[in-house]
Amino acid sequence: MKTQKPKIFLLSLSTLFFFPLFAFAHVKWFVGENGLPKTTSDENTFLYLVIWFFTAAIIILSGILLEKYLPKIKRSTSYLLNSKKHKAASLFSLIVGVFFLAASFSGFLFSPDISNINKLDYLMILIQAIVGLAFIVGASVRTGSLALISLWLLTFVYAGISEALENFWVLGVGIFTIIYGREYFKISKRKVFLNKNFLKYEDYALPILRFLFGFNLLFLGISEKILNPKLSLEFLNTHNWNFMQNFGISWYSDYFFVISAGMVESIIGIFFMLGVITRLNAFFTAIIFSIPLFFVDISELLGHLPYFAILALLLIFGPGNKLKLVK
Repeated sequence: MKTQKPKIFLLSLSTLFFFPLFAFAHVKWFVGENGLPKTTSDENTFLYLVIWFFTAAIIILSGILLEKYLPKIKRSTSYLLNSKKHKAASLFSLIVGVFFLAASFSGFLFSPDISNINKLDYLMILIQAIVGLAFIVGASVRTGSLALISLWLLTFVYAGISEALENFWVLGVGIFTIIYGREYFKISKRKVFLNKNFLKYEDYALPILRFLFGFNLLFLGISEKILNPKLSLEFLNTHNWNFMQNFGISWYSDYFFVISAGMVESIIGIFFMLGVITRLNAFFTAIIFSIPLFFVDISELLGHLPYFAILALLLIFGPGNKLKLVK
């Protein structure tokens, strides 16, 4: 009975601070940055950040401690899951292929943020569509993955460093699909003999995807909300999503709410990067990303489709055995 108390306490503590992230995921998708006034606030930003710095430290340390208390996967279950990894990886590439093809038809590259296109960008979007189609039918998946990584590298030049880093997950998807290729759910039944050359890297595929996805969330939390709160504040001006005030906590201002959302998103990203409480983190993150679907149109689901696919992998298979803090 005594061993249950720290589990319950740490679980409660680690989930308490997920709630501010319910507000929004990618605010740029809902609020255009152009024409917004420069945000000014007489609130004490330094104080808010100090509060959240110590709060984040407590949450992360609690997560590391909780990792040691969480029940371990049975060896038989682990063996069964590992036997399904190639099918899951094939299904994953199919799902992200649907996203890339749909994104091209919607006129954006990787995310709705990169949609201000010129003649050269039409070519990039066409390549993205071809990659998506290749992923769907299961043809030349590794070649498509190399093209995908090349497209992501080009976004540094044509969209800017910030936009490229806000889509860091694309690099993770590219590396993951290069390593796993495509064994199932494909049109061609031809054997791909190159698969054996990638077997020694399979233990790194999911951890790399997890780490880069975590960095993506960390960067989004800092760049979209903490360093650039005007988008989120504009969003809150038109959408009453500061539920802390609705709960009667009147001192919880919109500005503090935005800082909190950015810090929570950053903490989630750090957990993924560390490989700590990965399944629990993936579960709550999936819930958080699902909530806006009840309030916005289908574009939110489309934009988060690869995120849900990544979270499903992490929820089922966990963090992997590499690139993690707690072995």
